[in-house]
Amino acid sequence: MAMEAVATNIALLENPQRLAPRAYDVIDGGRFPPEPTTTLMSFLVGTDREAADVLEDWEPDLPQRFRSIRLTRAQRAHLQRRRLLLRNRRIVSGYEILDRRLRTKLAGTGPETDVPPTWLTVGKWTARTIGDLIEGDIPVPAKQRTARLLVRWLLRRVAQRRTIPMGRVLVLGNREIFAQVASVLTTFLATEFPHAGLNFTEFVEEYGDKLIGLNDPDLPDELLISITAATRDPLSDSMLRTMHAYYRAIGAPDAVGRGKWVQAGNLHLAAYEQRIAQTFVDLGLTMRPGRALGKLLVGLSPPQRSDMLKLGQRPLDMLEEGGLLTRLVELVAAAFATRYILAIGVGRPAGHREPPLVFAPTEPLDLLAPTMTAYARAIAVDKDAEAAQSLRRIWVALDRADGVPERCRVRDWRTYSARVSYIANLFAVSATTAEFADAVFDEEDLRSYLEGRLPRGNEVMLTDDQYRAVQDLLSTPHEEPHGLLAAAE
Repeated sequence: MAMEAVATNIALLENPQRLAPRAYDVIDGGRFPPEPTTTLMSFLVGTDREAADVLEDWEPDLPQRFRSIRLTRAQRAHLQRRRLLLRNRRIVSGYEILDRRLRTKLAGTGPETDVPPTWLTVGKWTARTIGDLIEGDIPVPAKQRTARLLVRWLLRRVAQRRTIPMGRVLVLGNREIFAQVASVLTTFLATEFPHAGLNFTEFVEEYGDKLIGLNDPDLPDELLISITAATRDPLSDSMLRTMHAYYRAIGAPDAVGRGKWVQAGNLHLAAYEQRIAQTFVDLGLTMRPGRALGKLLVGLSPPQRSDMLKLGQRPLDMLEEGGLLTRLVELVAAAFATRYILAIGVGRPAGHREPPLVFAPTEPLDLLAPTMTAYARAIAVDKDAEAAQSLRRIWVALDRADGVPERCRVRDWRTYSARVSYIANLFAVSATTAEFADAVFDEEDLRSYLEGRLPRGNEVMLTDDQYRAVQDLLSTPHEEPHGLLAAAE
């Protein structure tokens, strides 16, 4: 008999005896895929119980409630990685669900093929790549030169110990970014826009209050950390400018105008979310990323650590600059880590297990250099239509390559200007690369993640004594409902 609690995050399985990560089932026998709502996205981002899991990932000692099970260090580390991977995959599933609905809405009365990739379309692939770091599953593109092949081979093996903690940091950052974006997009998707063609000021006056929003009083009690637009940085209007550009795309008279509005929205959102990402990029690309965040969280009292994990309550700059030698070491570490981050796997065929098409650092820009040059120059001179003016303003602010792939290379992913310039050009390339529009997961895997489980095995195998200890723990009454262990056949 299955014993399930609301928001359980570990399941005890039989035949064979093992522990596996679990999360709240957001389908629960209902429609698949579910409609993107604030409640759904809040569950995918994580409840307060999942926030507690993040804290445990950085604790030096075994959590008290697991001591009776006597997990080995290797078992605990494996279970933590699987829990983090499931958390990442559920957020990526949220990207996929939102992207499907957003592309349908942006198409208006036209075909969806007229809609270029949105921020979500590109974001779902990069978010999945972040999750791959946790598993050590990093695609390393093959290059023709033997020297590069050797360096990449060494990087995969020598730097393997860094990739998992780096992935943990970036998963935490991606969780916050997605929560902020999803809070606004779910409201945008549910909003009807009877007035077409409003400029930005008119749009904010008409729809700004609704898009900014307040906490939803109908959210379940479990969602103590619910996502709302109020979690955004109040000093930035980039999110509203994104929504205005997407709104104008809906009523665009042709595919060209729609594409320009969508790209303008993508770039405004990219500039904003990379501002939020800066802290986590700085933490993740240090020489010892596990120590960087672990020391920060472990050094705080439990209430302070809980506050650090609440959306919107984390300071954007949590690092202190070291001395000259420390900064030189960190520079080398960041340069090596950048090679991993830019190996973005794109275009995995739905329903297949083949390796994805891999975009190496600057490779898409090298392959499409003529296209990029033409794109940049066209934006520079296209000043007639309102859509072109909107795109041109944000493009000039972010791009520093001017159509030259060599000027788009990023040596250190911590550098904001280089990072957003690369991302801006990646959005332009995505419009000419059909693989970006592919589903990030096949339907079977997507359903598994939404149901709160990883689709394949690789759980923590238990000895007979450990299995009996888990059973005893489940049958032992607790003063507080822990909701952390569930038994399933």
